[in-house]
Amino acid sequence: MRRKVARQVGSWLLLLGVVGVIASIVWWQNFYSRVVGQAPVECLYQLTGPCRMVSNVADFFGAAAYDARLLWACWYLWASLAALIQIYWGRR
Repeated sequence: MRRKVARQVGSWLLLLGVVGVIASIVWWQNFYSRVVGQAPVECLYQLTGPCRMVSNVADFFGAAAYDARLLWACWYLWASLAALIQIYWGRR
């Protein structure tokens, strides 16, 4: 019973990671295409430099500024759970 629950929780967390990455990409595309006109790919994953400056200025004016931390957090969630599943299933 515990394994089934753990498996379901793991599956939901993996799904949450994938959905979060997709949501980050949609948010990035929507934000930068409106602010800059074209969404620079490096702003999808960078947390500093001109991308952060554009995001800070938009945030100052009340826009829902894109933040790459959502992408990184969801990516780490997905990758770490995928690695744990590989390790767990590799032992069996």
